[in-house]
Order: sequence, then structure tokens, then C-alpha cells
Amino acid sequence: MPDKSTNQRYHAKTRFEERFGFKFNRHVRREFVEMIQTCKASFVEKQSNRVFLYDIYYKGHVFRGVYDKNRKNIVTVLPLEARNKKIESNTTDKLPETWLKSLEESTQ
Repeated sequence: MPDKSTNQRYHAKTRFEERFGFKFNRHVRREFVEMIQTCKASFVEKQSNRVFLYDIYYKGHVFRGVYDKNRKNIVTVLPLEARNKKIESNTTDKLPETWLKSLEESTQ
């Protein structure tokens, strides 16, 4: 049975080829990982303690890569539409109205 790292590589390869029509072989994958590890890719967002999003500039294209730092592996490459979605942050404007009122009252 394949391990998680092998499954991640397979998933990234199939999704990359499906979404972009380019081959995603071990050489391309290694270049992506090397760009992330040498800070040549742009950090976008931390999703968890081990998973991070990066914008990877490769041969005139920009790809949004999901990187697993524990396995040093590309998990997947997201479609271009995912790059345009707003990343929502957890701010006070999402707090319930009653919490906001009590916060205002406590500061007065």
C-alpha cells in the first residue's frame, strides 16, 4: 500500500496535468519544491502546522501550490480560479453582535 507521500505526489501529478495540460514529472516537482525551499516562490497562506500555500512562478506561468513541509512535497496545484478567491481572515467583524456590544461596553 502506498504511503501518504506517494499519494500526494500522484495526486499533484494528476491534478496538474488535468488542470493545466502540462506534464508534471519528478523534475518539475523537484523544481517546485526547490523554489519553495529557497524562497523563490511567494508565500500566500498557512493552512495548518504542516500545509502552506505558495505562488510558484515557473516558465512564464504562476501556479498556486499546496506544500507539505513535513514530507517536503507538493500536495496539489490549485486551479487558476482558486488564486482569485479572497482569503478570509478571522477578524472581529465576524463576531456575533452581542459580543461586539459587550466589548464596546467594557471599554467605556
